[in-house]
Amino acid sequence: FRMYFESSCPHCKRMMGELLKLQNMGFFVELRQVDKNLRYSKGLPFVVTRASKAELKEKNIDAWPVLSIGDQEKKLIYRINGFQTSEEILLTLQSK
Repeated sequence: FRMYFESSCPHCKRMMGELLKLQNMGFFVELRQVDKNLRYSKGLPFVVTRASKAELKEKNIDAWPVLSIGDQEKKLIYRINGFQTSEEILLTLQSK
């Protein structure tokens, strides 16, 4: 799972708890931060790197949170926009 987030976004903050649930289930979770507030990202229990403007443009990301989910078996990437609970995320994956 890779989530693009902005540190002041309330929906992104709500997603952190849902991502922690997924991480505790054994899924790999990483975050790509779109702003420069490094103080916020230091306290998170995930790998956090900064997303470049070019990456955001290439992936057509102009609002957040955006969750990308890689399926290595099918060699596909699923995209979920906006807040979703961990249960909703897993249901979405099961329906694919």
